[in-house]
Amino acid sequence: MASTLTPSHSLAALLEQHQHELSHAWAALIQQRTGGLEALMPQQSMLEIAQQGLAALIDALATGSLQILDDYISDVCMWRLRPGYDSGEVVEALLLAKTAALPVLMSATGPSAEDAEAAIARFDSHIHWAIGRFTTHHAEAAAYDLRQQQQRTALILDATQTAASSLQLDEVLARIANKIAEAIGVYDCGIYLLEDEGQRLEPRFPTIGANPSRLKTFLRMPIDLPSNQLIQSAIQLQQPVVSADAQHDARIDKGLAQALGVASVLVLPIAASERTLGVAIAATSGERRAFSDDEVTLAWGIATSGALAVENARLYEKTQRQLAESRSLQRVTAALLAKNSLSEVLDVVCAEACRLTGAAASAILLREDEMWLQVAHSQGCAAAHERIQIGGSITGEVLRQGAPQFLNQPIRELGLAIPGAPVTSLLVAPLRLRDDAIGALDVLNKPGGFSADDMRLLGRVADQAAIAIQNTRLQQQVEQLAIVAERQRLARDLHDSVAQALYSLALYTEAASGALADGEHAVVQEHLAEVGTIAREALGEMRLLIFNLRSPKLDTEGLVAALQGRLDAVEARTALRADLLAEGEDTLPPAVRHELYSIVQEALNNILKHARASHVAVRLRFGPTTRLEISDDGAGFSPVEKANSGLGLRGMRERAARLGGSIDIESAPGQGTCIRVEVHP
Repeated sequence: MASTLTPSHSLAALLEQHQHELSHAWAALIQQRTGGLEALMPQQSMLEIAQQGLAALIDALATGSLQILDDYISDVCMWRLRPGYDSGEVVEALLLAKTAALPVLMSATGPSAEDAEAAIARFDSHIHWAIGRFTTHHAEAAAYDLRQQQQRTALILDATQTAASSLQLDEVLARIANKIAEAIGVYDCGIYLLEDEGQRLEPRFPTIGANPSRLKTFLRMPIDLPSNQLIQSAIQLQQPVVSADAQHDARIDKGLAQALGVASVLVLPIAASERTLGVAIAATSGERRAFSDDEVTLAWGIATSGALAVENARLYEKTQRQLAESRSLQRVTAALLAKNSLSEVLDVVCAEACRLTGAAASAILLREDEMWLQVAHSQGCAAAHERIQIGGSITGEVLRQGAPQFLNQPIRELGLAIPGAPVTSLLVAPLRLRDDAIGALDVLNKPGGFSADDMRLLGRVADQAAIAIQNTRLQQQVEQLAIVAERQRLARDLHDSVAQALYSLALYTEAASGALADGEHAVVQEHLAEVGTIAREALGEMRLLIFNLRSPKLDTEGLVAALQGRLDAVEARTALRADLLAEGEDTLPPAVRHELYSIVQEALNNILKHARASHVAVRLRFGPTTRLEISDDGAGFSPVEKANSGLGLRGMRERAARLGGSIDIESAPGQGTCIRVEVHP
């Protein structure tokens, strides 16, 4: 299209003379005929637009150059009317310029119709040239808009696919942040997720990883929403919000803006299913800039499209975390059950507490009384004193409230110290048994500080640890009681066997001495023979008692070898025939072996002393349920009548009960005895 036309100085002068009148007439016609154009021009009135257009037309007629008129058409098309205008209304508005000019042209050119027609034709040619240029600009603008929309759609689609290609939350957040930063040409874009019931935003991923100091600042500065109205309004309105001067914007926490060094910010809510998950904050550092509407729309499109991927990743992360926690707690439980001593249990608890929370050190404090806690065990830290006073201490306050607490700040007067490092964060969970706190579990110095998830997890570990500690204490008490019971049993056996034999020896010796004095040598010989018999029986009883105290094979070779050795010893010194039948592999814990061995000992002692049996059989089957059976063909007895007798039945029942098992005794006079024991090790 030509860039020049033949000038018409007289027509230009005529239009310039009536410029004010024509501008008003043209503007009035546009408002009457088109209706919607003025609403699309918020920056200037229709009259101003008409005045500028007429001025450009006059310049073209005066100079023959169409540049100013072309600039006017381009300006109107590309900036003043976008977006949403109707191109037909613009063409009609340009044609209305001719309608507004006709009365002036007809009255001002004189009586010659030819002069009027020539002026109108020249004016008309310029108007049609303007319409042609508008049509070209409009087509170019439409094509540009289409390309931009396609690019935005492609970028948003790519961002969505990229974000959704992973279920790892940090990867998803990193991809969204990088795509937003790339799309609008900024270096910094941080993702924050809502925590603490929507009152705080936790920093999760920034695109400033190349700067370690800024990265550290970002990660240690959560955003408190009540103190940052700009971000809070973006979340409440579910709309992007821009601050061109973040350093001086009263809606932004100045400390946060200064620490992060941001100049201008664009806050984009990340929401899925009408639920806000967090925000993406794109920012410039150094120079301020205004974000265009296209940039805001594009960035928000990426944030919105990535929201579903964020929600899916958070659900996946939560599920994986809960699964990992369950597995970890199972390991803790298994480790605690496998430990027998209190020191071993405490060591497991401290190690697992550090591993599960990522803390550098841990300690267990057990209550001595109402005033003092004793540092029972620690890992990675040392106690400043053996005891810590409950009143006035952080740990004591946790015991008083009965709920875990954490502090992510330097802490003094804790009573615990980490060699070469200050205590910068602390998480304390009470060791509770129902409503009673027996102590506390402390973990110290987690990089980045402790979270609500850490507090919840350590609380579960502490609950298990409290049960394990109490069970270990009870087990130690049971073991002490078992030792006392074993001593009492040994005293009874000594009294019933060896002591009675020694008493008999004393009587026969005195009788032999009296017979010797009376010269009754035959009686002396008889008494001395009886003394020898009793002494040999006493020696056998003593050996049996010593053997019963502890089988040397029990710990080294297992339960089967120990029982076989016991039965072999019985056969060697008595006429009793003994058989042992064992099935399966012995994987019993030492404590279970000892108790089952003692039950067999007690049963054999009863058989030797009271049953007058000729055969005894011991059957042992190992497995998830271990079964032990001792049967004999002896005299038998009535279990009801002998329930509280000295036959050791109560001791066998107590041993089975300590193992959490069961015992069944079948017997009747003249029908032998069968004892069955079942345990679940």
